[in-house]
Amino acid sequence: MILLIEPNAQLRKRLADMVSRERIIGVSTYNETLEMLCKFKNDINLIIAYIRILQEIMEHQAIYRLCDRLYIKMPPILALCRKGDKAIHKELTEKDKELKCLDYDPDDTMFPERYVKALRELYPDIIADVKTATDVWLRGDVEIRVVPKEWLTEHGFIKTDGHKADKQTIFNVDETDKILCLIRRLLSVTEEKKAEAPAEPSEGIDPKNEHAVLAKKYQLLVQLIRELGRTSGLFKNKP
Repeated sequence: MILLIEPNAQLRKRLADMVSRERIIGVSTYNETLEMLCKFKNDINLIIAYIRILQEIMEHQAIYRLCDRLYIKMPPILALCRKGDKAIHKELTEKDKELKCLDYDPDDTMFPERYVKALRELYPDIIADVKTATDVWLRGDVEIRVVPKEWLTEHGFIKTDGHKADKQTIFNVDETDKILCLIRRLLSVTEEKKAEAPAEPSEGIDPKNEHAVLAKKYQLLVQLIRELGRTSGLFKNKP
């Protein structure tokens, strides 16, 4: 298993797809990294990390202390460096001589070969090949579509049958549908008003009439936001 730490979701998916036959856990933050280490312990064979997040992790020595407490061996780490990360690269490699770093650029067509080679050096049993990695890399960023209800469920904001949400703000499925409908309604009204608006100011516009139109738009926006708040429970303790 590989733990991939990269804040950019599209790049994280691209890097994971380059070694798609491996089981990869993608995270974007320092806290998520520690959480996944606790959860999977000995199953993690390799860590691939964006060097700026790795700097934060190594600065607090949290990842090393956590491995000690879990009685697990520290997995090898491949640090990915972008342009402008040279100072961090130098700092971290001076602290850890065994840290392997790999420079990458979205336009570097040779990156897939260097990427697979670096992964094999740290994790010899990895299932990866240069051809697959190159195809994915040259294809570029893939659009990531997020289904709001699935995202809310995954992140613990929706109560499902027999399960409690683990966040302070709790929605059930029916309430979530109402919230999404209100959001779509708000967006559609905004787009309609935008389409109705003249491209350029016309002569002879009555300022009082314009003010009245803007006031109505504002009142509608306030009404929809209040309705959204009441439906979601966000304003439960507010008038």
